[in-house]
Amino acid sequence: MSDKWDLPEGHTHSEHSPEHLHRPQINHAGTATGSTLTPTGKHEDLPPIPKYVEPAQKPSIGRIVHFVLPDSSRYAGEHRPAIIVKVWDTNPKPDSMVQLQVFTDGLNDGELYKNGLYWATSVHYADPSEKEPATWHWPERV
Repeated sequence: MSDKWDLPEGHTHSEHSPEHLHRPQINHAGTATGSTLTPTGKHEDLPPIPKYVEPAQKPSIGRIVHFVLPDSSRYAGEHRPAIIVKVWDTNPKPDSMVQLQVFTDGLNDGELYKNGLYWATSVHYADPSEKEPATWHWPERV
């Protein structure tokens, strides 16, 4: 017997550590599963732990978003960075209409965008997969 933990012969401290009693594992669906040791010494299955889902972002002044260039641009459909300068809703929702200052590629984007800044007003939200011109969305994760 160990003098510190009174463990049976041949057993180590790590076998009886709290980490040993509950070992969650990540399955192919990305959820954690596992079992825990009950007070009676039996293993009991744990319910799956759901994947973390980020709450929907809400637009606010100063946030950086992407603006989809309209058909009037030489590169229609490409994304340009923009800063939100006004949110139209008093209680913003994830798809609120906004005013933007868009950072363009100057004359490369077309005559209308030659000074490098473009004032986009009353811009609606659209999912980036829709590729809808003259809309805004959150930057894609890379």
